[in-house]
Amino acid sequence: MMKSVIAIDLGAGSGRVIHGLYKDNKLILKEFHRFENINVIRNDFLCWDTDYLITEIKEGIDRIIAAGITPDCMAIDSWGVDFVLIDKDGLKLGDSVTYRDPRTTGLMDKTIAQLGKDYLYKITGIQFLPFNTIYQLIALKKQNPCWLNSVKHLLFIPDYLGFRLTGTLNCEYTNATTSQMVNCQTMQWDEELLHKLSLPSQWLLPISKPNRIIGTYSHEMTNQVIPFASITSHDTAAAVLAVPKVEKNVAYLSSGTWSLMGIESDQAIVSKNAQDFNITNEGGVEGKFRVLKNIMGLWLIQGIQKELKQYSLLN
Repeated sequence: MMKSVIAIDLGAGSGRVIHGLYKDNKLILKEFHRFENINVIRNDFLCWDTDYLITEIKEGIDRIIAAGITPDCMAIDSWGVDFVLIDKDGLKLGDSVTYRDPRTTGLMDKTIAQLGKDYLYKITGIQFLPFNTIYQLIALKKQNPCWLNSVKHLLFIPDYLGFRLTGTLNCEYTNATTSQMVNCQTMQWDEELLHKLSLPSQWLLPISKPNRIIGTYSHEMTNQVIPFASITSHDTAAAVLAVPKVEKNVAYLSSGTWSLMGIESDQAIVSKNAQDFNITNEGGVEGKFRVLKNIMGLWLIQGIQKELKQYSLLN
């Protein structure tokens, strides 16, 4: 059996387009394109440049096709919590503000004071981070831009990029769980939580499990049609999926902009002890949870690189 796939892996600092070939029980990987993922200032917000990301993704696909490769499938993974809003015609509304923007400052504490920390953690099992999607949406409502009533759908970053490539709407489970709006028992949006915070549940697509074909990408120059899969679209979920299945009592460490250390569990761990340590229970595959802790990763190195680059330009 031989399978040829295109993997589009996006991190908060860089992206890459990789060709993977599974042949003779071996996986052969070749990176065809790597690019920086740089935040931009738009309307006084720190944003992702999604048009730039689409351009770079297509460049990587072009290089793979130009090499004479015929992929059987392609898919995207990225970081969590961030999203794009679109109207009924599929056009982007506003900017894709990054989790690094300070617009959510103070909103997590206000939400905890309103609903209670125990309530929020028991329902979602998600760690308290000030940039979770739930607080970004509260911030957006407070800003109340003129286009807010035109929103039709909220798409998380990999689902939005997939939509731009295929025209298919999707809301993949592992990424959705990082929002702090998914019930860790039902694995669906928690309507009661959304109602209590007056958040627009009508924007949210039904949550779908990963690892299925959802559309096709038509290559513009060759008209080659490539099936597009919804995979474990949260980058850490994808990394954990690659961890060899061994005996119990094994932890993993996944390092990128963030480093994440944790275990896989058959159920969410939402004990008082887990809450006190701010342990998160993000969605995994096959009904499992990624019980983990965010710790300092390579963001420190990226920050130093940025400072050194600015220093060299000034001197």
